[in-house]
Amino acid sequence: AGRPQIVGMGWNWLRSLVGAPMSIRQDAWQRALSCVPWVRALDFATAARLREYTGRFLADKTITPAGDLTLDDGQRLLIAMLCYRPVLHLDYGWLRGWHEVIVYPRPFRSSLRSRDPDTGVVSEREANTAGQSFRRGPLVLNWADLCANIERPQAGFDLVVHEIAHKLDGLHDGV
Repeated sequence: AGRPQIVGMGWNWLRSLVGAPMSIRQDAWQRALSCVPWVRALDFATAARLREYTGRFLADKTITPAGDLTLDDGQRLLIAMLCYRPVLHLDYGWLRGWHEVIVYPRPFRSSLRSRDPDTGVVSEREANTAGQSFRRGPLVLNWADLCANIERPQAGFDLVVHEIAHKLDGLHDGV
């Protein structure tokens, strides 16, 4: 009830072949915009670009729920909008090279690897993780922290922005 709806979710594969953005109904778009306060500061042209590129994101990338999470079209729309935010004043091409967002219901267990720059020793450990970004692989988020960042923003940290920043870093790694 009251969640954004997206038109045409079943045609992602066809839209991605021709590069066409997904059509987002006006009522669904307005509901998604009402979820995030930062959009109030956008001028008309920037808001229009956000909508266009959010539609492209939905056409280009798969958003997959994991664990016991289910996502409706409105939640997928919100995730796409948040993922595009870090490159809002750049070009859509900055989000190239990967095709999936995996969303867990809450922080998830993950193997973490670190290398000590002085000794070269590599260590591995299991830890709860809020998100992950793989160079050519998926972006992994958790719904609980994503929502918390929207409802109670903290200066200097946003899960989606953080993980997209890793994707942007990976564009310049030459891998």
